[in-house]
Amino acid sequence: MNRRIILTLSYLFFTSFLGACAGSPKLIGSYPVQPPESASNQEILDYTARIELDVWDISAAVEIATRLAYDWGGTVLNTDSWGLAGQRCTSLTITVPSSHFEDLRRNLHDLGSLTRENLSGDRSVNLDRFHTRYSTILLTLCSRQPVRVRVPTSTWNPLLTLVKAMEVSRLIITRLIDGLIWIAVIVGPFAFLAWLCVGAWKRIKK
Repeated sequence: MNRRIILTLSYLFFTSFLGACAGSPKLIGSYPVQPPESASNQEILDYTARIELDVWDISAAVEIATRLAYDWGGTVLNTDSWGLAGQRCTSLTITVPSSHFEDLRRNLHDLGSLTRENLSGDRSVNLDRFHTRYSTILLTLCSRQPVRVRVPTSTWNPLLTLVKAMEVSRLIITRLIDGLIWIAVIVGPFAFLAWLCVGAWKRIKK
């Protein structure tokens, strides 16, 4: 009898002790809810650039500029072509993400000789980090004017004739060097590979 009472009291004391240690469970709604971290306000620049270039081949330059715009995540909105005093020109309106503006601008400079450039920036705050900001490039490509050598009829100036002849020679040499560079870049690797194959075939044949 006494043993049964002692066991019962021990059991009640043990369960009461566990309940006091555990305490009452908290509901889900009782935990504090922390607000989500807001997107960091990042200050960026949206650019507008006007670039004018003299190029040898307008069609090729337009094709390369269009490919460069797409490579840097941009697009060509519209194109326009016109002619003036025997010179052909084509303009392209390009939009590109502001983060890649400088990359595309540097690549476009390599298409020809820079004749004019105007650059402006609009400083703004990007409140939405998931929204892409775009910059605009107004690109104008004009064909290079050929040098016309005119022999004076009334008076003869050998120094002036020499200067004009040297200018024509410089243009011809420049075109030849450009052609050799293209040939070396395109044909060179294939010629080197063919030379390796011929050498390997001769060693095998021996």
